[in-house]
Amino acid sequence: MVCRDGGEVVATRMRLVALGYGAEAMLAIRATVEASGLGHAAFAHSSADIYFEQDAIMLGCTVQNLAWLILAVLAAVLLLSADLGFTAAMAVCVLPCCTHMFGWMMLTRTPLNALSLIPLLLSVGLCIDYSMHIAHAFWVATGDAQHRAVSALKSRGVAVANGGVSTGLSQLLLLFGRSLVFTTFFKVMAGMLVVGLFHALMVLPACLSLVFPAFDSASNGEAKPLKFDPLESENACASHDRVCASAVIGHQLPSENAPEFECAHQLQHKP
Repeated sequence: MVCRDGGEVVATRMRLVALGYGAEAMLAIRATVEASGLGHAAFAHSSADIYFEQDAIMLGCTVQNLAWLILAVLAAVLLLSADLGFTAAMAVCVLPCCTHMFGWMMLTRTPLNALSLIPLLLSVGLCIDYSMHIAHAFWVATGDAQHRAVSALKSRGVAVANGGVSTGLSQLLLLFGRSLVFTTFFKVMAGMLVVGLFHALMVLPACLSLVFPAFDSASNGEAKPLKFDPLESENACASHDRVCASAVIGHQLPSENAPEFECAHQLQHKP
């Protein structure tokens, strides 16, 4: 209690002992003081509040940053692919990745704080990177939906898995660090590898093979994306000389009696 010379009370202080004091208790005590009607004449303070201030706003800050990050990632996907369907597929894929990352943090008992927030935000871009390779391979493949999913896994699956393994090996040394910063970063990045590879190699191909048959049946036999293979083109030229000659020359194929007619094998450069 602080008093003036005349005995007038200037200020008082009341000390409380709070068991299990944390961010929630700090906010509850502040709400109680604010509801007392004293206005700015009364306030609650603890020397530990500096450590709980970030925990009090961490959830809202995380949601806001994740929302902006997802929008930025999808904008980049739309800009580079120029395909609304492909961007929508990536949007559907990135949302469960974020959900599973929160579940991974609960499973590994990693608290949401300033240390875990940074690798959590990084994991969004890395998780979508794995899925984009598989989805792009599916988009350019030919055939029905199941055949395209198998083709995507055969062409990109091994490369995506190797990329995940190499990233995991680069982060492995952090596991042996004594600092909480290193171990927290390793836990979240390990979750990124598990969640990203799980969605890219298992969830995404299965979903694409189940969803796209409806679009294939609705297309009524429209043309599929073309695939260029130099070996297949060479074999085709060997068996269909006239067709390949027309493709190389770039105009309508003349008749067989025309003297200027040349076969495809004559157009090829000889060593």
